[in-house]
Amino acid sequence: MLDQQPTVDDGGAPPVTTTSGTTIATISREAANSFLARFDQLRTLPPTVALGAFEEGHTLIGVATLTGRTDASATLVVVVDPARRKLKIGSDLLHSAVARASSAGLRRLIVTYACDAVGADALFRSLSLLSARRQAQGTVTTVLFVSATK
Repeated sequence: MLDQQPTVDDGGAPPVTTTSGTTIATISREAANSFLARFDQLRTLPPTVALGAFEEGHTLIGVATLTGRTDASATLVVVVDPARRKLKIGSDLLHSAVARASSAGLRRLIVTYACDAVGADALFRSLSLLSARRQAQGTVTTVLFVSATK
């Protein structure tokens, strides 16, 4: 686990405690990339938005990032420490990331995951967002259509 106090980056929303009991806060790109690297989720481009889920206010147990692709779309990554899965932390991170994308005027979030990632598949299918899903060569690519609030 990466211990770090939740910090609000410039333009970040204040930390929020969720129904899962975690605190979701904006974190540095470096903290997000370090966490993602531990789970083989190396990013080639730095995220434009990085959110962290903290247990007991200080232990980083999950990350969601948005990396801009175009003016209207971004790549979304959500990773939760395997020991903390099934506690709705991924769902909390996902909802926070979608809200941030919406307020930033993004219209589409692109997510790619392995076909055998049953938890990820259930998480993205459970959203009330319009989505398009394609499965090819062992991976699923889902496009989530976000309503802009900007």
